[in-house]
Amino acid sequence: MNRTRAVVLGVALVAVLAGTACGPGESPASDGQLRVVSLVPSVTEILYAIGAGPALVGNTTFCDWPEEARRVRKVGSFFQPDLEHVAGLSPDLVFVALPSHRPVAEKLAELGIRWYASDPQDLAGLFAEVESIGRLTGRLPAAESLVRVMRGRLESLPAWPDTPRVYVEVSNSPLMSAGRGSFLDEVISLAGGRNVYQQSDRQYPLVEPEELVALDPEVIVLVHTAAGPAEVRSRVGWAGISAVRGGRIVADVDENLLVRPGPRSLEGIERLSRRMRETAR
Repeated sequence: MNRTRAVVLGVALVAVLAGTACGPGESPASDGQLRVVSLVPSVTEILYAIGAGPALVGNTTFCDWPEEARRVRKVGSFFQPDLEHVAGLSPDLVFVALPSHRPVAEKLAELGIRWYASDPQDLAGLFAEVESIGRLTGRLPAAESLVRVMRGRLESLPAWPDTPRVYVEVSNSPLMSAGRGSFLDEVISLAGGRNVYQQSDRQYPLVEPEELVALDPEVIVLVHTAAGPAEVRSRVGWAGISAVRGGRIVADVDENLLVRPGPRSLEGIERLSRRMRETAR
């Protein structure tokens, strides 16, 4: 299982609402050099984007962008961080993702280590999170500047005349898509598509093949690397789906640009928007 798919599946299977233990207006360090551990790949990207990378003393094996993040001391994987290792780094603040890290957050609280929960559900939440991280790390002006740039790119997205029906696949085993309230649902909408599972009451619904055939998406977007267009075309009963008949299967947009709510999200939306229309030619 690739790392991105593992994170998406983990969040999807345990999705619940959660809050934060360290408010956006609070400063986690009273003096001295700030020491931060990030257990969240998207937060790691934000930290570097606002110039807070030097504060990062630990992250996970899933934190692979930018290149500097690969050289930071690893404290385990996204799902299995080594809390003894984390505590040994004497962090002022640990970034976690809820609901996936709920047990981790509880243990951190027991150890007296402050934590901040990342859980943006849309771009508005992402912008707010960037500014919160900026406040917590003393990089608010840089965070506000990044948000302005991202808002500018958002406002510059083209208004496409066509809005194809889109099936976004986050997993092929089990088959799983993204529903209403998920970050990917907004990504599809902003890229100029109509999510065929937008009406689902689950953020990450399991997909019944017969139901998907009836929904007849015009574009299929794969945000995992466990399967490619050839495998999709070979699935029993899928040959009649409009996207399969027309060859409109998008599998070459880096899934991290789409599933990680971070500084590269607008780049992902722009690329996806172009690819959805290029496949129609």
